[in-house]
Amino acid sequence: METKKPVALWKGIVGIAVSGFVLLIVASVFVPLCFVLDGIPMWLIVWAIIAAVICSVTLIISIFNIRDALIYRRQNKTIKTSSNEADKKHDVDYIEEIKMLKELLDSGAITQEEFDAKKKQLLK
Repeated sequence: METKKPVALWKGIVGIAVSGFVLLIVASVFVPLCFVLDGIPMWLIVWAIIAAVICSVTLIISIFNIRDALIYRRQNKTIKTSSNEADKKHDVDYIEEIKMLKELLDSGAITQEEFDAKKKQLLK
């Protein structure tokens, strides 16, 4: 299964920071204005609600982007680790096989030519 590369981790963090900042500004400026001013224009109320909704959606998307980026990194690290372990195991396997072939050669079970051919095949 092919994993799609997610948005970069820093973009998710920036999204959270910006949307959180805008929500903070809207809350800290607009809410006090509601108590100070009697007649708040309707367009200002609508603007504040739209800004809060957009920032909330951006915040949620950014959280999912960060989650996806971390999952992607963890999966790639696991894949790289397992491929390195497989390479090491393969290295050990052919070394053990060459040792076994050398013992067979020393005991006379195989000839020098057979040993050299098999060793050359393993080292490719």
